[in-house]
Amino acid sequence: MKVLLQSLALVVMLVGCGRRFDDQVVVVEKTRTYHRPTCSQVVMARVIVETRDEAKRKGYLPCPYCQPDKDQAGKPNHAE
Repeated sequence: MKVLLQSLALVVMLVGCGRRFDDQVVVVEKTRTYHRPTCSQVVMARVIVETRDEAKRKGYLPCPYCQPDKDQAGKPNHAE
């Protein structure tokens, strides 16, 4: 229950604020993947927040479901 509440608080913090955090991703250390904060794959997981570049540098892979390296139109967020 505690992990669920932490995850929900994290999503509210990142998504609900007025500023945009386009380069922030949610990292699931157990699966070595990073996700959009709203991804259903992170609901019950223990997560940390990092920039996309930090996650890539540490060897994490993008989630195939939420595709955090693409913007909402399906284009890359930045040069890869």
